[in-house]
Order: sequence, then structure tokens, then C-alpha cells
Amino acid sequence: MCEEMATEMADNGILSLKQETVLLKDSIKLERMKYADTTLKEASAKISDVSLVAPLQSMKTRKTLKHHLKVIAFDWSPDQRHIYSGGEKGLTVIWDAFNSQEEIFIETDFECVFSCAYAPSTTLVACCGLSRRCSIYDVNCGVNFIKEPKKEFLLNSKYITHCVFVGSDQQILTAGANTKIALWDMERPDPVCEFVGHKSEVMGVSLMQQNSCSVFASCGNDRCVCIWDIRSGKCIRRIDDYSSELNAVEFYSTGEAVATAATDGTIRLFDFKADQEIMLYAKPTILLAASSLDFSKSGRILFAGYDDNTLRAWDVLKGEQLSVWYDHEDRISSVKVSPDGTAVGTCSWDSTVRIWA
Repeated sequence: MCEEMATEMADNGILSLKQETVLLKDSIKLERMKYADTTLKEASAKISDVSLVAPLQSMKTRKTLKHHLKVIAFDWSPDQRHIYSGGEKGLTVIWDAFNSQEEIFIETDFECVFSCAYAPSTTLVACCGLSRRCSIYDVNCGVNFIKEPKKEFLLNSKYITHCVFVGSDQQILTAGANTKIALWDMERPDPVCEFVGHKSEVMGVSLMQQNSCSVFASCGNDRCVCIWDIRSGKCIRRIDDYSSELNAVEFYSTGEAVATAATDGTIRLFDFKADQEIMLYAKPTILLAASSLDFSKSGRILFAGYDDNTLRAWDVLKGEQLSVWYDHEDRISSVKVSPDGTAVGTCSWDSTVRIWA
């Protein structure tokens, strides 16, 4: 009897705290609104339109890299010439993007590859997917077919959604279905650190390049973005104002904001100094999910891929759609601007990687 009463009192206490949290969040939103005396669109009204500064009219598919099955992920090499891509059935390919030729085939035993990553030195690549393992391969070994990985990290997760090298070839971040992000070191079998804070699977990770890669953002199906400090292992900021599940997150070029791509087809820009969303990129005609996004080198243009097969360009400051391309025949799974900003890459379920310029 006493135990039942104690449990009931604890449940009531938790419910009361949750209600208090909701009220506090509402009051914070009201305080923010008091200082929101303008919008980003209004503040940028006198700035020249993108069409006068950086014409997009001539942008089109310049190269098409053809897989045999769906392509889920790719990454640019830091040398800006090579691309690493993968998807269904686990076969990944390193391409010479200049002449659309396969250079190295890497065979994994994954049923599907969800993420591909190039190391800063360009001598290593990593991939992960429908497996509990993240595999690292040496692509500087002088052969054009690789089957055995140089290193593998084993996670306590049904599958891994994302992997990315952190500043060097020595460390890598992984994220997956177990709601955790893990930091691994090439010399250790176990994670250096685990970042715990999401309540559902983590779908996207983005490094802040301005801070020596010591800060990163993550997003997931729990409709929130977490900002993490790698050095402390702690979540230093949490943004949970989203109404839909999130597919991707990307830092703005200055590191002062993050953009998210959501399943409701919207892209939102959250500014850290304003402590709130400052722009929504959406159109009533976009009915399917936004799958991925990336910023131009200048930060003025946002490129996004959608499940309706389209690649779209948005004016970051004015929130206007600048252009839309329909070259892909199936949903776009990833969008990435090249390291030097001169090209945009996309991959799709139509079995192709396209390079736009």
C-alpha cells in the first residue's frame, strides 16, 4: 500500500514538473517575441538579389555517375576531384568525377549503405548502414577492388545512420538507431565518448568547421536539434521547437546558425544569437519531405534535396526560392556542395550521382 502511494506521488510530481516546464517554455517564447522587432527578410530588403550577384540560370548537370542500384549517400574528397558513394547492396565506389570513371570498388557486406565519408588526408574512407559496424578502408593501397576494411567499430545499434571524420584521420563520429552519437579513435576498440540526449534515432550530424571541429550538431526523429561540445561530451544547446521529424542538419557557414530539413518539406534556419528561428523556406506546392541540405561557400544560397525528386536553391536572407531542377527521376537522398564551392553534388534513388555547376 505504501509503495503504491509513493509511486502515485512520484507520478504526480513528474506530471507537475512537465506542466511547469511547458509553462516556462511558453513564457520564454513570449519574452523572445518582445525583442523580435524585425525579420531577416525585412532587414535584408536593401541587399541585392542573388540573381544579380551569383546567377543560377546556367547551373545544370555537368556529370552523371551511374550506379546499378539506389544511391543513398556520397561525399566529396578534399581534393575536389573524387567522390565516394554507396547505397543498396553495400557496394561503394570511388569515382574520378572529372571523367565520370570508377577508380576503386569497395565491397561491404551491408545490406544498404546509409553514409559515406572521406578522411581529410584522402587516404581513408568510412561507411556505415544496415549493420552494427562502421568500416574504414585504406584507398591508398594501390588496388582497384577492396574487400577487407582497415578498421571496424562495433556499435550497440541495429543500424548506423551517419559517420563523419572529425578534423583528422584519427577520429570519427557515428550516429544511429540507438539514439546515441559515439566518438571513436582509430587506436581504440571502444568509444572515446558517447553523446546521450536524443530520444529517438539520430538522422543527421554536422561539424562546426569554425571551432576546430570541437562542436557538432545532431538531429533526429525526436524533432529536436542538439549542439554538442566534443571536449566535454555535453549537450550545450537543445532546440526542440520543431513540429516534424528531422532528416538533416547543417551549420551555416559562419557557425552562428543551423538549418534543418524536415519530413514536412520545410527547411528552417535557427540563429543562436537571436535564440529563435529566423527564416522558413517552404512553398505550398512542396508536399514531400526535404531530405538533405547544404550551404553555398558564401552562405547566401541554400541547396536542398527533396523526396519529390527536385533540387531547389533558396535565397538564405530573403527566404525566396531561386530555382528548381527536375533532372533526377527519383527522390534525392543527399546534397553536398564541393569543398571549393564551385559545384553541387546530389545522389538519388534513381541510381545516379549528379554533379551540378
